[in-house]
Amino acid sequence: MIFWSQNFHSLSKRQRMKYIFAVIATYAVIAEGQGWVFMGTKFNTQIANGSFVEGGTVSQTEWQNRNEQIMSYVKENTDDEWKSIKETFGPTIIKRAEPRDKAYYNDKLLDHACPYTIRSTNQTLVHRVPDVIGIGFAKCGTGALAFLDCHPKIVFRTTEPRFFSKEAILDKIIHAHKTNNRTTLQYFRHYYARHLPAAAPDEILISKSPQYAGGEEKLRQKRAKAMKIINPKIKLLAIACDPSRRAFSQLSMKDRRSKHKAAAGADDKCKACLKVDLEEAVDQFTANMKQTLIRGGESGYASYGNYLRSFLYKDFKMSEMHISDGENLIKNPNEEWGAVLKFLGLKSDSLRWKTVEEKGFPCLDKPLPFCLNSAKGTSRKVNIFERFPRQTNIWKQTFEPSIRNSMNVFGYNDYKAFCRNRTESRFEWTRRYICPLD
Repeated sequence: MIFWSQNFHSLSKRQRMKYIFAVIATYAVIAEGQGWVFMGTKFNTQIANGSFVEGGTVSQTEWQNRNEQIMSYVKENTDDEWKSIKETFGPTIIKRAEPRDKAYYNDKLLDHACPYTIRSTNQTLVHRVPDVIGIGFAKCGTGALAFLDCHPKIVFRTTEPRFFSKEAILDKIIHAHKTNNRTTLQYFRHYYARHLPAAAPDEILISKSPQYAGGEEKLRQKRAKAMKIINPKIKLLAIACDPSRRAFSQLSMKDRRSKHKAAAGADDKCKACLKVDLEEAVDQFTANMKQTLIRGGESGYASYGNYLRSFLYKDFKMSEMHISDGENLIKNPNEEWGAVLKFLGLKSDSLRWKTVEEKGFPCLDKPLPFCLNSAKGTSRKVNIFERFPRQTNIWKQTFEPSIRNSMNVFGYNDYKAFCRNRTESRFEWTRRYICPLD
């Protein structure tokens, strides 16, 4: 389709030729790729200037053409699995049309995360406990687990049931296990399962709550034990990232929430909103970090090692936990996600990512062109080390002991050797904190 200007006939001959060549050039770019992408649940098409715009309301014929276009693309990228995929292929069911918190998730909530249902199972779907739990860390990319739902063998829903959050429930699960109370354990398994999307026995069901890695050590150890009781074969996923970017992302989300609340005319009782502007909030956070540094304390934004060791203390083996590098998910998405897929027992190249310039962030390309919704990845476009050099220097000093203490959990027992090895790409961001020359 060629996007003619409404004033085309009023242009001079020279202007008409210039416009036609520009459109042809753009159309060639569109033809080279698919020319469309999902931004969250919204179907966006590429227009003449190269940017993507939301498709909006379409006629029945246009919808049919779009659906066939999407189907053709997925069919091409799922190889031999298409025969089983096509049985259930189509738009994913919407569970909630309006977001509850636009600052965190600005989109429709689907039954599972991929905008189109792509599953190759021919077995009956049932509500059951998950095979994998994403335990953290907030603002490090756990929302990007939504991409995995587009894999024919994986099921994931964006919402977080937070089943293992309350200590009282953990105590009941652990006590039921000690007393061999199978009725109580089955009740909790059933209750948990009802808050997750249905999945077949041969699919990998993933749940997540980045809050699971937080709290007191005793609470985290209870979580680990309760998770193993609910499903003895459970595996864990964690995503760690640059704590400075993580802290700024948290402040930015609170700033967005404040603006959304103000625009909606809500009162100022929002506890998760900023009470000051973003610049002042950064300064306040810096003052807190300075006090933490003076006390010799540890900031929760960087203490990955301590948090994850609570799960590895007794109940989980290192082989049952995969720690992803959240920064490498952005820089080298195919490498980093490939490692996740391998951990899940799938082909490392069964999904493929590429960066969509409009998003400025890696998006899924295979089997479906799919970017995260507009609330995700916004703060990553800001170079906080250039924008806040004085403040981030204090953050760096505060975070340094925690990062050094986390290196062996990340897989580097000798952090000094890591600093000397300039070819390592995973967890490269840690150099800023632990390598003197960086």
